[in-house]
Amino acid sequence: MADVEQMDLFVYLQEKENQAASISASIPAPVMIPHHKVCFRFLKRLGATLAWFWIITHNLFGLACWVNVYTVTRGFGGTEAGGWYYLKYECVKSRQVGFWEAEILRIQWLQQYTLSHTWGNLRAKTGGQEVVVRIEPRRAASRINLPPRYTEYADQAIPYVIIQGSH
Repeated sequence: MADVEQMDLFVYLQEKENQAASISASIPAPVMIPHHKVCFRFLKRLGATLAWFWIITHNLFGLACWVNVYTVTRGFGGTEAGGWYYLKYECVKSRQVGFWEAEILRIQWLQQYTLSHTWGNLRAKTGGQEVVVRIEPRRAASRINLPPRYTEYADQAIPYVIIQGSH
């Protein structure tokens, strides 16, 4: 017959408690986030929500509009009608504002961007770039991505002859 070792149940439980205590001592305590950081996160989310609410409300009631800054360059439209060019609008900057502050921002940006982004002459052979600042109902409403068709743009087209004739 094999010998069976008899264990004291209380000693065994004491050993298990000691093992559990040593394991829990090696696990770091949870990091508590300071109260001011929790408040800051809450205020940041609240501010973002209020900004979103402001934009939606102003759009719904027509109180907001977009002020868009465009650089205007010349693009070649095609060879129809002896060759023609169109004005290509590319949005550089855009901001949504209330209608009461749109005109002031338009004038400020026109002065600022005219100095830094204007060069040459669009109707001259060498070309150039102009700046236009518009108040519009949506962001970058006048941007032109693809060349227009001559039939739609004929009244605004710049004939090739005019550009070749200017110095």
